[in-house]
Amino acid sequence: MRHIFGIVVREFSVATENAAKLEMDYLAMVRISNELSAQGDIAVFYMVIMNNNMVREFERLSKRFEDQGQVEMIFVSPDQQDFIKHMPILGKDPMDLGGLLVLATQGPEEISADKVEAFALAVGNDTLLRHVQRREKAFSQIKERYLMPAGLDFDFYAVV
Repeated sequence: MRHIFGIVVREFSVATENAAKLEMDYLAMVRISNELSAQGDIAVFYMVIMNNNMVREFERLSKRFEDQGQVEMIFVSPDQQDFIKHMPILGKDPMDLGGLLVLATQGPEEISADKVEAFALAVGNDTLLRHVQRREKAFSQIKERYLMPAGLDFDFYAVV
């Protein structure tokens, strides 16, 4: 059986405070891959990233922990329309400056971390579904957490 996991990496930077969480996420993927492989199954992780530096960070983790197991990761990025669609979550208006998306400033207030995380999750979920539908054949999505391997709550989980 092929297990398809989707993870929205909600962090926009590889800051020190995010590094420990990324490492824990990676080690969870290693553990799940090893467990499913031992059963004769395959695990594939679709990773929605908001920043290409995240790819390098996961590649670094892959090399660092390669003795513990291999993880098949497919990195996907949102497109501009994904960002524009969900801008209202941030309370900002998007502006397109020749293909470069920027937020229109509406005063000096900073965007709260909760809003940024909700924005990343909404954008990421749309991106995950689009890429999985494009690449995987006849999958069955499972939304009940208790049916997911290891009882972990993934942003997307399906089997083929």
